[in-house]
Amino acid sequence: MSHFDTITREPDRSFSWAYGAYTLYSAFQPIIEPSPDGQTLAGYHGQIRVKRYGEAVTPGEFLASVTPQDMAGVDGQMAVLHVCNSVVFATEDVTIHVARNPRLFRNAQDMKDDANRQRAYAVSAGINPRRVVCELRLRDSDDMDHVMLFVSQMRRAGFQIGLDGYAGEEPDLQRFRTINPNFVRFDPAWVADMVKSNAGTALLGVIIRQFRDQNVHPIFPCVEDDAAVELLEGIGATRLQGHALARPERAPAIFSDRFRVRSLGSAEQQQPARAAAPMPAEAERQRAAYAAPEAPAPRPAARRNAPAFGKRGLG
Repeated sequence: MSHFDTITREPDRSFSWAYGAYTLYSAFQPIIEPSPDGQTLAGYHGQIRVKRYGEAVTPGEFLASVTPQDMAGVDGQMAVLHVCNSVVFATEDVTIHVARNPRLFRNAQDMKDDANRQRAYAVSAGINPRRVVCELRLRDSDDMDHVMLFVSQMRRAGFQIGLDGYAGEEPDLQRFRTINPNFVRFDPAWVADMVKSNAGTALLGVIIRQFRDQNVHPIFPCVEDDAAVELLEGIGATRLQGHALARPERAPAIFSDRFRVRSLGSAEQQQPARAAAPMPAEAERQRAAYAAPEAPAPRPAARRNAPAFGKRGLG
């Protein structure tokens, strides 16, 4: 049996996956929508936690051990693991954000197989594929024709697309125009630079409105203190993530006791975005285990000490 065939149920009812000496787990950090009525859960960002022989190691150490021929499979399996563990959020009106890397896939057929497999697990877990956001962190050297093959396969499977690491530079704008994502995750260093001046903060508010006018949801990650939360709420940010709000927690993570929750209607819980793809045998066996913009202007120059925005980790 391939090591991509089996996802294991843990005693706490979360899911894990083993690759050689490593065992992978999901952690989730909530994405919060602020409003005058309080902070509402809008999504969850899946992050990998890894143990080797029972001792915690970094995701980077794990990835360094993966053979090149397995990298695409590992990328897909990490996304599947997050989707399986998101079953605890199945009744919440939230999106599930998973990191994906198009560079690892050789051709359109590999991409299609991966997308169908991820979709089948989502349907098996009772998660509408439309609620899963595949976030892409791209490089200037990436072949955009190859990237768009990946994007098209993910969208055909019903998933939404996010663009990670947006920093307002020309390559970011070109990628945005080409991909037309549903979500944009801002680069925290760029945000920290922008809010050093009053003019930069005002410009950031304009950028937020431009994205929202195009039905794109901007996400501000790595929000580290209450001052940053207050500043971003003041300029119209609708998706905040960071330690100032909640730290990542290993699955099964429950955040509904700390934040407001919008519940899905029963029809939305049960109806997938499209007809379900054929169910992989392993997903079928585990079914019973699941609980039922325009280009921004140049950056202006500086003002007060900026609120705290942290560095991104490996998701």
